[in-house]
Amino acid sequence: MMKDMHTVVRLLRNHLYPTYQLYAVMNSRKLAPLEGLKLGALTVLSWLRQRLGAAAAEALQTPEPEDYASFDVADLVSVHLNYGFVIDIISLPEKGLWTLQITEPDLGSDPGNPQQQRKPVAGRIIETNVSFAVQGQQLECGVQTVISDPENTPLADVYRPAFVKKLYNNPDFGLAQVIPLQNKPRYINNVEKLKSMLQLYHNQHNQLPCVLFTKVPKLVDEGLPLEGLSLESLQQEHVDASYDEKGNRMRPIRVEHELVDRLAPKNKQKSKQAPPKETDKPLVATSIEELRILARNPLALQKSRSLAKAKQERLEYALPPYDIKRFAASWCGFAHVYLLEPQLVDKLQELEGLKLQAGDVVVLEPQCFKGGKIVMPIAEAKQNAYQLNKLIFAYPREKGVDFGNLYFLSGARDALVNSTLEAKAYSNEQAERFATEQSLRDAKWQAKLQERNNLVAQLENKLHKQEQRLNMAEQLVAEREAAAEQAQQRLQKQLAEKEEYIRFLQQRLQRPRTKKELPQWARHSLAPHLVLHPRAEATLEAACLNEDRLELVYDALEYLATDYWENRYGELSDEELLNRTSLKYQRGFAVTPNSDSSIATYPNQYKLNGYTMLSGAQVTKALDYHLKTGNKAEHLVRIYFFFDDERRRIVVGSLPEHLDTVRF
Repeated sequence: MMKDMHTVVRLLRNHLYPTYQLYAVMNSRKLAPLEGLKLGALTVLSWLRQRLGAAAAEALQTPEPEDYASFDVADLVSVHLNYGFVIDIISLPEKGLWTLQITEPDLGSDPGNPQQQRKPVAGRIIETNVSFAVQGQQLECGVQTVISDPENTPLADVYRPAFVKKLYNNPDFGLAQVIPLQNKPRYINNVEKLKSMLQLYHNQHNQLPCVLFTKVPKLVDEGLPLEGLSLESLQQEHVDASYDEKGNRMRPIRVEHELVDRLAPKNKQKSKQAPPKETDKPLVATSIEELRILARNPLALQKSRSLAKAKQERLEYALPPYDIKRFAASWCGFAHVYLLEPQLVDKLQELEGLKLQAGDVVVLEPQCFKGGKIVMPIAEAKQNAYQLNKLIFAYPREKGVDFGNLYFLSGARDALVNSTLEAKAYSNEQAERFATEQSLRDAKWQAKLQERNNLVAQLENKLHKQEQRLNMAEQLVAEREAAAEQAQQRLQKQLAEKEEYIRFLQQRLQRPRTKKELPQWARHSLAPHLVLHPRAEATLEAACLNEDRLELVYDALEYLATDYWENRYGELSDEELLNRTSLKYQRGFAVTPNSDSSIATYPNQYKLNGYTMLSGAQVTKALDYHLKTGNKAEHLVRIYFFFDDERRRIVVGSLPEHLDTVRF
């Protein structure tokens, strides 16, 4: 009797979990939500065509995103395609909904290439979900990658789809997760900005961690000056490589090992100092702590003050030993990145109960994910860069992200299709068979090629030596030319900066000095970047200004029309803005938004009726921003304005007095 060879294929439970996840809203005032849905869908479809290549179906042949204005949103169609991988698109523009789902097997990072960097995982199914939904006056956007793995399979890496970067970098679209996604670090240089960041941290709607870098002291130990140490001498390649969100090896993280070693607690050495000599002048305690020291030993108080003064005079700060700009760019869509000025470290400790020192990195997890606080000390900076990449890139994985009112196709399914162990074994068997056949084919031709390769190798060796000599000579010439060019550029830049500063000082000397001449000066010197509304001229005329206060008004208006305008509408960075302001005016100007409650409570003060837009429409504009400087009445200046982004200009509606505000 023949033996029954049939077997029953066992069903295995798969591990289903999300990796990359992002919920955001369109951050553009230019587009209506439905227009934004159209632009977002075209951006995703462009990415999909790049993935499909020549295999892209006719239904996916839509214009590129930059041509969205001439495309009718009604032409976005629903599609179902099955090529072994499945593409489902549901397009309901009349209901403000567009969603895409791609279900595909894992084929690795470069399908078909046996040398691909990331090998495929047998049995793994990848589901990519994208959704746009119009909700009232905003467009909600959601991205979620879901992995289905056989049991005991290592967790998949987290990859941010390329179209996410295109969306947040597109000035017509942009993305905001409570605050706009930004591919560069935000600088916290005052208490208001620190509190604003902490408000984001405590906001239950925020779902991205905040990473705070703090500056490091250049000098931390007595008798250890850093003069003579170049940046190159402080840098050394880290042994742990970092990887970006696509799994590609990034350039090594460089850290200042010698500086970090000095900061490490285990390497600190107390320098011996002779006790200060007693003086005839009596010591007076200025705090309870000093009173306790004085009661024990007067010399100890004197020594404590001397050391504190010496430390204050010697302490300087530099950027921490991390490539913060590169982190901010690669983590956009994963986290918000900040650089905290050293004078605010104590304030952060006070507000959040943290124990920090200059150079530490702080990771603040969203409150919706328990709001954890992670401090990475500067003493462990050699490992921190790798650990930060590992933490941030993996953070969205398996998190319960709230996608608001969005709907994914996967939400209607119970689970992805589970792969079986038999399918995995078959896949491995086929891979081994292919490898064996390829090895036999290689051996057949290897013998024929070997003889010819030996003859060619001798000639190649001679040619290689000649090429090396030539390359070394060319490289030496190129290096010298590059060094000369860099030196020339630095010199030209320095000369240009000095000429610009001299020109500024000359113009300032020629500037009028009376209140009566100010409106005419503004029309002549500050337009078209800044204009004074007739109400502003009226409030200026009614104001009582002494000479110092009038000079502040001139400076503040000039600052808004030049450096601040270039920061908002040009390419001037926040750091360059601060440096220019400090050099030109020897003071800072704070520009902050006005509260909605103050605008609503005092509309006669904050709203301008009948403002003519570029289109000719008459609208009511709110003075939603103001510049402030000074606190005492004789030096207080407040300038209230709004941005006319169509004309790229600042419109001042009231100055220089403080308008009424609502206080809580």
